[in-house]
Amino acid sequence: MKTIVQIQEERAAIFAKMQDVINAVDGEKGIDTPEGRAKYDAMEADLQGKSDELRTLERNEELRKSLAAVHAHEPIVDPSDPAARGAGGSADPEERAKAYSDAFMRYAQHGQSALSEDQAALLIARANASDWEQRDQGIATGGAGGYLVPQDFLHKLTEVQKWFGGMLDVANVIDTTTGAPLPWPGNDDTGNVGAILGENQTITQQDVVFTAKTLNAFVYTSKLMKVSFQLAQDSAFDLSSFLAKKGGQRLGRIHNTHFTTGDGANKPSGLLSATIGLTAGKTAASSTTWTWQEGVDTIHSVDAAYRNSGNCRWMFHDLMQAFIHEMVDGNGRPLWTPGVGVGNPDTFLGYPITINNDFNSARTTGQIQAAFGDFNQAYLIRRVHGAQLLTLRERYADQLQTGYFIFDRMDGMCDDTSAAKTLVLA
Repeated sequence: MKTIVQIQEERAAIFAKMQDVINAVDGEKGIDTPEGRAKYDAMEADLQGKSDELRTLERNEELRKSLAAVHAHEPIVDPSDPAARGAGGSADPEERAKAYSDAFMRYAQHGQSALSEDQAALLIARANASDWEQRDQGIATGGAGGYLVPQDFLHKLTEVQKWFGGMLDVANVIDTTTGAPLPWPGNDDTGNVGAILGENQTITQQDVVFTAKTLNAFVYTSKLMKVSFQLAQDSAFDLSSFLAKKGGQRLGRIHNTHFTTGDGANKPSGLLSATIGLTAGKTAASSTTWTWQEGVDTIHSVDAAYRNSGNCRWMFHDLMQAFIHEMVDGNGRPLWTPGVGVGNPDTFLGYPITINNDFNSARTTGQIQAAFGDFNQAYLIRRVHGAQLLTLRERYADQLQTGYFIFDRMDGMCDDTSAAKTLVLA
């Protein structure tokens, strides 16, 4: 498999060839000719494919780190205690995570009696009784999990994938140790200015006014995933890691949706909330499309105090990125530029891009097309403790099944709505 660096280098090479077509160098036919345009379009499609491949690898790396964090949630042990040394007593976080993963898989496959005392100590879990939506996994049918059981040496699992995310990458994320309501103060003093004080005159008073918002801690779950003992024992895959990843992806999808479009009714208030979300920085003249000049206006609708922070970027749907690939300036030069080095992101009009597929993808009347600004100042996310992976073995023992689910506690809301603005169609 190619590395992230290799794909970035391939993208850079393709983009350089596209510029040769635009500038008609080295005998290339220009983009204004049918042959040149066809060649340019083919290279642009190849470049988009490389961009999709790059994002898949980057997302896989994020999921790998997320999964490692989930496995790291294990009973805390004191490395100085001799009784704690063993399967989970290592002071090395990677060794503790590996010990936890091994113990969990053994428990899922062979039951409590197969565990050592150290392994059993790692798997102490607490769960409250509740009514969960049931989606059982078994070996009776392929769609219910039978495809996990290998035939001979065929050890392959096909996962349908769909891009999600964006908000956690750029928002201001704070971690708290409890889920108690958290007041969050704010202040807008931009309308006040100083004054000249004349001789023997009394200074005027202008107090600083604070506002307060409250961050809660909504409990999110991956929903219950039940697995039969037969499937757990017969599967050739690391089933616990697979289910942890699937549960984490479910949480990631609902988090990003709520942080983007949530209405604040028993859920977070999203970045694009109609009532307390971002306001329009630019409304396009058309109700079906927008121009790069209107993109420039959107950039400058955000005050220079934020633009000069070095943290500003674009955010829009992946299909909107496909739309801006077609945008060129008066000399036919593309306004979208792919990142051509390690750590260098794609840019549009000189600013980095974050893909968020919870934005609307349609170019229709009144729809938000994009947002621009410093999202670290514009949006605040509160996270309590991190994700927890729990098992319910005894509860479903009469069905010869084990239940798995992940939960976490999160909230989010706009913090400084002056830090980012939206581009909206007429």
